[in-house]
Parts: sequence; structure tokens; C-alpha cells
Amino acid sequence: MTYKVHNRLGSGGFAVEATLELSGLPYEMVLLPSTPDTPLPAEFAAVNPWRQVPVLETPEGRIITETAAILFYLSDRHEECRNGTTLRIGDTIAFYRWTVFMAVNIYEGILRISYPDRYFANDASGSQTTDPDDAAMTAAVRTAARRRVHDAFLKIEAELQPDAFVTGPALSPADFLFAMLYAWHNKQPDLPKCTWITEKVASHERINPIWHANFGHRLDEKWHDIRPLWA
Repeated sequence: MTYKVHNRLGSGGFAVEATLELSGLPYEMVLLPSTPDTPLPAEFAAVNPWRQVPVLETPEGRIITETAAILFYLSDRHEECRNGTTLRIGDTIAFYRWTVFMAVNIYEGILRISYPDRYFANDASGSQTTDPDDAAMTAAVRTAARRRVHDAFLKIEAELQPDAFVTGPALSPADFLFAMLYAWHNKQPDLPKCTWITEKVASHERINPIWHANFGHRLDEKWHDIRPLWA
């Protein structure tokens, strides 16, 4: 029984790969020859018509899209993903709540920052144009999205316990999604609990190589090179 994770380095499949890795479930990474901020190959529509990653292919050949849905599926199906030695969903309500909250309010906001042209058009047909106002509209979308994303992290920060993960005292799949999104948002001085979680995820002995492969070449903050925090 082997899962296949379709992804491209630096994308959301990190959270899925980290979950599978720490759970000890067999999996294969199918990496697309493209980079974030560029269109996915047209032929990938045969795997996911929405042309987004990650995609999980189950051993039975089922296709699951959407990072949150994949994490829910794995945790529901496999005890290893919710009750392992170092991977444990403490508060199930918090797991579902914050994973959906992140997908809707943070992940979507970051997509608006990275792909602002998806969210505005200058003619009635919805087609993109080369109107000079495009630059101003792009800047406005990005500014609003950054503010909204930061407000969402502040909401989580306010409810996190000191030196604790998203769902409690142990890592859960929600933490991998959380750390990835926070790293994309960049370290912020008013979010110390968010920073702590991200440092713990990036420095975890088994997750560190995955983090390095995905984000070491893309992020200015070298989370994977910090002093290990698990000793």
C-alpha cells in the first residue's frame, strides 16, 4: 500500500509529505518540473482539472485534492497520522477548526498575494487586460491580502498556549500546514507563538530534510538552519 503525492517543490505538498513521513506510511513523491509562481503544466489537468497541487493518489487509485481534505483523510483513515509517537491530534475540534480556518483565510490570502491577477479583471467578460491600472489593482489586492493573512495569524496567536502546538502538546498534521503558511508569511515580531511552532517543525530531525528541500532555496528566512530545538 503506497500513496502518491503529486507536488512541486516549494508548494503545499510539504504538509502532506511531512504527515506521511512522520507517520511512517509508505509514499512516493511525484514532483512536477515547475516552480511556484508559474503555471502548472497543461497535462497536469489529467490528474487535477483545477491544476493545483498537492494531489494525493490513494493505493486504490482515488484522487484527493485540497491540502486540508488530504490531511483530514489521512488522519481519519490512519491511526499513525493522529496517534503516533510524535504525531498526535490532541484536540480534535481544534484540528478541524484551525485546519479549515487556515485553508480558507490564510492559504487563500497567500494565493492572492502570489497570483493577484486571478482576483480582478478589467472588462465585463472577465478577461485580463493590459490597462495601466493593472499595477495599482495588483498592489491593492496584495496589500489587502497581506493584512488579512496577518490578522488571521493574530487570531490563532491569541488562542495558542505557550510552548504548545496547534492542537496541543504534540505535533499534528495541522502544524505542518501552519508552519508552511507562516514561513510564507515571514517571521513577525508580534507572533512569537507562531514563530515557535514554525521553528520546531523546521528543526524536527525527520522533517528538516523535507523542509530544506522545499523551502531552503526559496525563503529568505532559513528556518531549517536554526539551532535544533528538540534536544
